[in-house]
Amino acid sequence: MLTSFPSRILLVLLFAVIPLHLICMGFRLLRRRSRLGPLRAVHSAVFLLFVPILLSAIFALPEVSHLPREEGAVSELTELKLKISQLESILEKNIKDLDSKVSLLQEKDSLIEEMSSKIQYLQNFLRNMKKSRGGSVYSEERVSSLEEEVRNLWGEARKNNFDLHTLQSKAYDAEEKLDSVSSQVLKMEDIITEQWIQIRQLEQALQVTKVRTSKAYRKIKSTGCTLLKFINGFHQHHLPEASCHLRSFFFKKSSVLGPYLSHVFNLVQRISLGVRICHHELQGYVRQMMEKYEFTADFANQEVIFFLVYFIISGHLSYLNFFCFFARLFF
Repeated sequence: MLTSFPSRILLVLLFAVIPLHLICMGFRLLRRRSRLGPLRAVHSAVFLLFVPILLSAIFALPEVSHLPREEGAVSELTELKLKISQLESILEKNIKDLDSKVSLLQEKDSLIEEMSSKIQYLQNFLRNMKKSRGGSVYSEERVSSLEEEVRNLWGEARKNNFDLHTLQSKAYDAEEKLDSVSSQVLKMEDIITEQWIQIRQLEQALQVTKVRTSKAYRKIKSTGCTLLKFINGFHQHHLPEASCHLRSFFFKKSSVLGPYLSHVFNLVQRISLGVRICHHELQGYVRQMMEKYEFTADFANQEVIFFLVYFIISGHLSYLNFFCFFARLFF
């Protein structure tokens, strides 16, 4: 089954836009500057290593237009593609979370620097005040207030350092999740490649089966069935003629058995007519059921259907055929 032209255009646009978007995100991450050099370098390296992996996974996806009719394999391949798209969305979400955490780390870092400079300024100011106003009450109160402020600032600095450490651990966890998602994408790529190889093998086997079936059907159609022609000719011409001769012979020889023989022949004719009608109806039903399935549709010709119906009916009418045969011979 072939894909439509708009679907191909959408696939081309999708494969063109997603790699460009990922490359732009990579360059944007590289252009950002922060004081967390090792963490940013590791994050950028992991992201840039993941970009060619994702591109290879996208462009290695098999084209749907060449798949055969194996519904199970195609549905499994579609589920794998859906899982890859879900993993890509999870990856993008993790990247966004990592970016937000990195920006928060930058803010915390700038706040720590600002507080450190403020603490240094207060310490210098306190030192200068002690030197200039050594024994005054004002200087002592000012110094005590400044010392309290310094203690508060140091407490906030320790809290910010703890928050910074927590954010760094979360960033490392996000990088580990990113690595796990990348490994899952690689595993999905291997599974898709294996499934594609199996589908190609099934397609080749199906083509070989179709070629062999068509050759056999052409051979049967060209040669015809001699036995079927003989049975039809015997049933249509020779058997009615022999029946007429036997009837006239026995009716002339015996006037006593005439009504009984006439009744028997009429009964046999009615049974034969009923069997013939049932035979035609059963032929239509067998043809319909064989054409319903793809594997047996190529064998739904006149000869095969005739023999199948004959075998079905012969199992139920074997005793009746035996009786009719001896009735036509002896009566």
